[in-house]
Amino acid sequence: MSLVSWFLIRDQAPVPSYADTYQSGMYLFDGTPKQEQRAFRFPLVVDRRGGGRPIVWTRVPVAGMLTIQGRIPGGHWSTIARIHVGRYQVVERHVSARSDESFRARVGAISSLIFGP
Repeated sequence: MSLVSWFLIRDQAPVPSYADTYQSGMYLFDGTPKQEQRAFRFPLVVDRRGGGRPIVWTRVPVAGMLTIQGRIPGGHWSTIARIHVGRYQVVERHVSARSDESFRARVGAISSLIFGP
């Protein structure tokens, strides 16, 4: 994918009904963030194609220490990469992982959504 566009940032008021309005925003009408907002702010993609080591891609929302973590089913999160990053930096990194491993990225107290197998 090379382009993402969003029609609305905030859902429309459901007048006359939800079915007749756009509910595609990253925030509910009352301003509450949806999970889409978190994924848009701190995306994480893992490309497992090719049979080799997966490629982890992210764009960080803030500067700091980026930690890429993996977790196998029933296991705990373990750090597989640590990288000093600048605000909005794009990171692409090959990692060693099992086929059933899930991933997340963290910078400070901010976490991406979990990317599962």
